[in-house]
Amino acid sequence: MKTRPFPNVCRPVSLLTLALLVCGGLPAIAMAQDDAPQTVDLRPKFVEGRSVAYEYWTNRQTHVSIAAAGKRKEAGTIIASSGRIKLTIDSVTPDGAATGTLVYEWITINITGPDGTTKKNDSRSSGEIPPLQNLIQSIAGEPITVTFNAEGEATGLSGLDNIESKLENKKAMPQKRDFLETARILMGIPDAPAQASVGTRWSEQFTGSHQMGSMDY
Repeated sequence: MKTRPFPNVCRPVSLLTLALLVCGGLPAIAMAQDDAPQTVDLRPKFVEGRSVAYEYWTNRQTHVSIAAAGKRKEAGTIIASSGRIKLTIDSVTPDGAATGTLVYEWITINITGPDGTTKKNDSRSSGEIPPLQNLIQSIAGEPITVTFNAEGEATGLSGLDNIESKLENKKAMPQKRDFLETARILMGIPDAPAQASVGTRWSEQFTGSHQMGSMDY
């Protein structure tokens, strides 16, 4: 995994915990002498040229039970997806906002039907479901430009037209918010405050895609 484009707040917290264990009560004494509230900037620290890459794996199982005319029919499907996503920070503005390039380096989607047969699809090779294979091959390797504000919220995208142009079925094109959600997740703490201390709360709203339509959270 390559260097993260923004230090995760968990790292300094872990180091602080280790220091407390090694030094015993000394830090506690020093902190007791300072009554000023301790704050930390939770916003991402974008650095031009740095990259972060994640490999993901998801497994979704659905089970359908239908009863009609006194008979019941049941069927189950398993969809397993995996891939690797890379984000590189291309430029950073003086106020802390940034522009980056998001790439799905590879994608696999394997579907196991009710009869137990698994049909595999891999953007790096071939697939057994042509429409699905065309979709993941259209997305994989295509650079998407993402803009972020200083708080780490993905505010804009470009480059999706290149993906759509390769799709045989234009209706299969994922929505813009799907890519925004991916970029949002890579930020770790989206819409984070510049000053936070113990007990600080803030809210952030996002509309994501769901198999039944959309979901606000």
